[in-house]
Amino acid sequence: MKKKPPAAKKPSPKPTRPAAAKPAAAKPTATAALAARFGLGDDERRVLELVRAADELTVRELRARVPGVVALLSPRRALRRHALVTVGDGGLPSACDRVRLAPGVAQRLDGAPEPDALWLGMCRAAPGGRGDLPARIAAVFGELGGAAATLLTLDGCGRRETHELALGLARHLGRGVLVVDGELAADAPDAALLLACARREADCDGDVLVVCEAGALGERWRALLAPPAGEAMTLIVLADAGRTRDPVAAAPFSVRRLSLHAPVAAPAPAEPRVEDKPAPPVDDGLDHIRQQAIRDAERALGVYRAPPPPPSKVSPPAAPPPPPPTSAGKRSAKGAQYFGGEAVERPAAPPPTPAPPTAAPPTPAPPTPAPSADAAALAGDGTPVALAADAAPDELARVAMTSPSAAQRIELINRLRTIKSAPVVAALRANAANQHPAVRAAAEAAMAQLFGPNWNATRPIPKPVQPPPSDDKDRGPPGGW
Repeated sequence: MKKKPPAAKKPSPKPTRPAAAKPAAAKPTATAALAARFGLGDDERRVLELVRAADELTVRELRARVPGVVALLSPRRALRRHALVTVGDGGLPSACDRVRLAPGVAQRLDGAPEPDALWLGMCRAAPGGRGDLPARIAAVFGELGGAAATLLTLDGCGRRETHELALGLARHLGRGVLVVDGELAADAPDAALLLACARREADCDGDVLVVCEAGALGERWRALLAPPAGEAMTLIVLADAGRTRDPVAAAPFSVRRLSLHAPVAAPAPAEPRVEDKPAPPVDDGLDHIRQQAIRDAERALGVYRAPPPPPSKVSPPAAPPPPPPTSAGKRSAKGAQYFGGEAVERPAAPPPTPAPPTAAPPTPAPPTPAPSADAAALAGDGTPVALAADAAPDELARVAMTSPSAAQRIELINRLRTIKSAPVVAALRANAANQHPAVRAAAEAAMAQLFGPNWNATRPIPKPVQPPPSDDKDRGPPGGW
């Protein structure tokens, strides 16, 4: 049998290699992400990288490496507008100013951002909180739309209410909320830079920025007004327990103001009562003023004249004149020295008895001896005032008016009854109205010895009459004008 030729071996299939996987797209670096978020150019990104590598550089050193760096470091450009770097103490850059990364930028470039660690009192509410929004605030968000940059001020919203509002915003908007305590931020070395950094962190994470107790920041809240960055709606809320600042010139933000204070109804104006209306002024005539001056002078001299009766159509029957005043008001020390008088009851003087026209003038009666001090002193008399043996009459007169001892007053009156001077007469007239009967009798006897028995008698004084005007005063000079 013929052997069959061996079958040709089939070539073994070559092992297939797996197709190489396509290289994945490189993840953008943190610097590139930050540059894309805030729209940095190539030169601005290079400045950021150089400052990060060297920790700090002067403007002169950066100018040697990056052309036009002075313009890039202007406060109006993106590097400083969004608080990415700081230059000196602020303001326009100079050659010797040092350029550093702003607070929080180094942590974000390293991939470990900490927005709530910028300063004391800062915290972040994660999206999906459990709080509720007041109906008025929720209605405002419904009117804003999705792409508006809004600045909302809330009056009457304290610290506790602001944190509850942050939780409500996190639930209502589905976004994180970064809360800044304004009272604590005001104590920072550079509060405006701190607010700008907080705004940058909120923009990087798409968060809402809420500032409680914003009134403590004054006008430094304007550091939050950087242009919007990112696709999410930029929302900044300024809340204060009292009243926030009026946000004037807040472009590019639209401003909404809300007050959570309870409305206070204005009180209705009360109708003025008749008794509350001021009385119309009354001008006194010249004659009334003249008569008032005459009466004041007569009262100072101790003369009383009855006032004229009021005018009436029917003359009433003649009535006896009213008695003089029964009490004398208190005077000052100078007034009492010259006019006398105390705050005591003055006995009413009897009406004067007119003397017959043909009668002879009254004969002066002998002076009545003054009662002794021992008989006149009452039980519990006051303590006498110490006097020198050679005291002057003026000093004796002063003590006679002010001494609390009735016995001493009577003794001094008897010593002064022969001296006619103004202080002595004032002291005697004041003691003539004293409540103590013995003091009053001694003073009246001394006045009678000095001025006669009728020293206290009043007499009517006729009313002064002004002569009528002459008829010649309007004729002019002889021969006419």
